[in-house]
Amino acid sequence: MENETKSKLTVRSVLIALIVALATFAGSYGQFQLPPLQNLVMENAGLTESQYVSAFAAPMLPGLLLSLVAGVLIDRYGHRKMIFLALVVSFIGALGRSFCHSYFLFWIAMALTGFSPTFVQSNNAKIMSNYVPREKLSFAIGIVMLGGASASFFGSATTHLFPTTTAAYVFSGILVAVAIVLWLTCIKEKSPPSTQVDEERVSVREALRAVIRSGHVWCIGLCMFFVQSYFMSISSTAPSALKELGYQPGTAGLLAGILSIGSPLGGLIGAPLAIRTRRPKLCMMVLAGITLITFPLLWESKSVVLCATAFFLVGFCFGTCLITANSLPIRFPEIGQRYAGTAGGLINTIMMAGGFFVPSFVITPLSGGDYHKQFLVCTAVLGIGFLSMFLIPSIRDTKD
Repeated sequence: MENETKSKLTVRSVLIALIVALATFAGSYGQFQLPPLQNLVMENAGLTESQYVSAFAAPMLPGLLLSLVAGVLIDRYGHRKMIFLALVVSFIGALGRSFCHSYFLFWIAMALTGFSPTFVQSNNAKIMSNYVPREKLSFAIGIVMLGGASASFFGSATTHLFPTTTAAYVFSGILVAVAIVLWLTCIKEKSPPSTQVDEERVSVREALRAVIRSGHVWCIGLCMFFVQSYFMSISSTAPSALKELGYQPGTAGLLAGILSIGSPLGGLIGAPLAIRTRRPKLCMMVLAGITLITFPLLWESKSVVLCATAFFLVGFCFGTCLITANSLPIRFPEIGQRYAGTAGGLINTIMMAGGFFVPSFVITPLSGGDYHKQFLVCTAVLGIGFLSMFLIPSIRDTKD
């Protein structure tokens, strides 16, 4: 009976997962406030169009540069203290945008908003392993993932209601402040007795040595490098590609938005099923293989249903692979719960590098502005990711 209880999610563990999700949502929401207010943002901060695009992408920079650092810090000092500090930095950035009237200051403020998403997303497996049993870890990570995925939707859907950019920025700051209060109130430094996890202080050198020497972690990072590149390239150009195909702007935006629906559903449904089968690598490969074959055939269809299916499949594949991959290192003997934060940080760094560089400097130049060719190049990138999945070890070979 005791083991059965430990294998179930409690109300408290679900509540904690939602609070962790809010820590991601609050930081990411500020980024997606910009598109509905683009003209006002550019006017108030004195931005050119290229500077606006650069500022919009600025929150990704902490993820690229600091994911590994975030993992090491959380392994050493614990998640409660470090996520709190990351939230404070995001609060400064979210609210500080109200006082920024130059490109440089506004860019810095936008970059600061990316701290809490970076620290949470790099360490979601490490954090949630303190509150949920291993059997439910992928589901809990899926709940956390909803924070980032829903931020784009709610940011785009609600920001037009604010009369000024200052009002929007203040609301964003209030969201982060609420996340800080809930974090300090509900998240405790020590884990619940049922999980029997103690966040011991870990040496930075020890954590880095263990993770860098783990070929398993590098294999997962390599796989997600290409999967992230594929997803980011498609999601960033989907509306324009669909409009060129003949869809009305509203329909094109709706179809492209299905990516944001498929992604969290992949984390909540696909990943837990993949883990439960005890053959997560095979599940990832099957799903990636289906996406690899069907997306190039379906997205150009004149049928709205088939086109929607294609974009849902891309999002579902990405969400499943992302959560499954991030939940695996904690099961490796050389990593475990002790170094899971550093491992997640390294994987997220490699993944963000793929999403940041490959679409801009490889896929787009090769396609030459032709969306049909671009999605074929994306398919080749996912094909490399599919092949790299063969390198990921079976969970049955790495189970503690």
